[in-house]
Amino acid sequence: NLVSAAPRPAEWLPALIQLAEQTQSLKLSGCQLTDAEVGKLGSFKNLQRLHVDGTQITDEGLLVLAQLHRLEYLNLKGTSVSAR
Repeated sequence: NLVSAAPRPAEWLPALIQLAEQTQSLKLSGCQLTDAEVGKLGSFKNLQRLHVDGTQITDEGLLVLAQLHRLEYLNLKGTSVSAR
């Protein structure tokens, strides 16, 4: 869980992106993740599970996540993603 170590994505996201190809599961719950940072998660092509609950993402960020074709589980609880 990266949240306890460094809650601001600018601090840890660049290093995490270097591991994108090997990453299958990410728990980013409660961090200050916005749509701008979610755009960078598009490189995680092997991602199967993603927890972004309690973050600041919206429908715009969800469009990026929809491109992760191997994603099987997505936790959006407490975000600004609409129910449409």
